[in-house]
Amino acid sequence: MYRNAKSRAIRKNLPFEITVEDIIIPDVCPLLEIPLLRVKEKNAASNPSLDRIIPCLGYIPSNIQVISYRANMLKRDCQLKELQMLVTNWEKQLQ
Repeated sequence: MYRNAKSRAIRKNLPFEITVEDIIIPDVCPLLEIPLLRVKEKNAASNPSLDRIIPCLGYIPSNIQVISYRANMLKRDCQLKELQMLVTNWEKQLQ
């Protein structure tokens, strides 16, 4: 995770101030509440994934967390407001 993050930071010209010790892997994804399990399949939903909470701030200790690969992919292409709207409208459809 550390080496991949460092490569991404260089490629994207982002700050990189974390150490290996800053990467703390919880037992459960803090966003989707699913167990974090390392499996060989790179894109497995439960794989731990290093997340930049606010992407433009880069890899600084106060801006990283380990979440599931699935949660990171959901966050990747959307804004919080879009997700909130999606959930609100989806709930309306299901009623």
